[in-house]
Amino acid sequence: MPVSKQKKGTFTLDDAYHRLAADCWSYGATDSDEEQMYRMGKGNHGQFGRCSTCPDNVGYPQPSAEGNDWRHRSGKNSSVCAIVVKKSDGTFWAWGGNSHNKLGMEQRGGWHRSSPSQIPGDWCDVALGHQSGIGVKCDGTLWTWGYGNHGQAGLWCSSGCQLCVHPGCTYTNQSYSCKLQVGTQTNWIKAHGGYHQNFAIRAGNCAYSFGYSAHGELGVHNTTYYSSPVQVGGSWCFIKGGYPVVGKKTDGSHWVWGHNNHGQLGNNNTSNYSSPITLPGTWIHVTDGGQGQQAMYGIKNDNTLWAWGHNNHGRLGINCTSNKSSPVQVPGCWIYVDSGCRHVVAIRNDGTAWGWGHNTTNQRFHCSGMDFSSPIQLPGCNWKYVLGGREGTWLFTCGRRLVDDDCRCVITQ
Repeated sequence: MPVSKQKKGTFTLDDAYHRLAADCWSYGATDSDEEQMYRMGKGNHGQFGRCSTCPDNVGYPQPSAEGNDWRHRSGKNSSVCAIVVKKSDGTFWAWGGNSHNKLGMEQRGGWHRSSPSQIPGDWCDVALGHQSGIGVKCDGTLWTWGYGNHGQAGLWCSSGCQLCVHPGCTYTNQSYSCKLQVGTQTNWIKAHGGYHQNFAIRAGNCAYSFGYSAHGELGVHNTTYYSSPVQVGGSWCFIKGGYPVVGKKTDGSHWVWGHNNHGQLGNNNTSNYSSPITLPGTWIHVTDGGQGQQAMYGIKNDNTLWAWGHNNHGRLGINCTSNKSSPVQVPGCWIYVDSGCRHVVAIRNDGTAWGWGHNTTNQRFHCSGMDFSSPIQLPGCNWKYVLGGREGTWLFTCGRRLVDDDCRCVITQ
């Protein structure tokens, strides 16, 4: 429900309810629903709105040059920092690293974007993978673009016939310069880009995956690569990730699968799994294990934060660097967590932000350039949620509860 803007500093009962439910109440001359985006880290590919070649290292949150009209974070990239964000008017914008044309601008050359550029089309959901993009248009069709070397383009055929099927699309170095429709179905509702695979949800909460699966990342009981969508059994709210993968079913349970060399599946071993296995406990938020980081983080219903998997640079936040194949608790009361390649930023229930892990050359969360194996507090307050990139982090102020993990149950068409 939108927040009333009839009177500044005056709230209806519904306004108060939603602010309290979001654990974030503020009062001031401007309406508290306004959301500002901050950035910190390394902007060497323009992901912080600066020139595309300067390092732009920032060791503390600074207001982003991209303004304050952003309402939903939609995608992040692992190899080269890039970001896709949805504006309050429903349009999707992208900037940062653009290798293989993964930002979806339909240009030849893949130049980086140092300022927000609108993704052409009428989109309901857009996300970035490692070197490719995927999106659902508002007519329910599914589209992919960028790198397609492992079948993540989802086009049913090899590169030789793809040029014939899509004669207006250039194909060089296994990259597509234009958006390509996946199949003819019109009931897709959500998409997520993995490391070298893609995931998408149809009406009725049916999930599909395609692309790279050497460790069982597609979740379909084998390690076969698929160049067209294959169904993942179950009723799903979302599936996302790469190394490993996590999904949430409509009954609220969380499931994990795929690569497990450092215990990142959290099941007390290091064996890979090509079928979903349950993640014990009741969770309100679990990171996707993206960025090739081989670690996972989750917040349970009691607002406790847990971490497991690879622990180089102290990325698990437990004051050591030993890997953990079962979840271990990070002390405190938390509402949101996200990770970059080897660093983590999380938000406590009092609105403060904390970071730990890899911090070399001031790229991430602290000016010292030192790694931290325990959480340290970042400047500012009233933080609402965080988006971790490979070499940087975006922080968002109070205003709107993140809906990324909400289950969008839809009547089967």
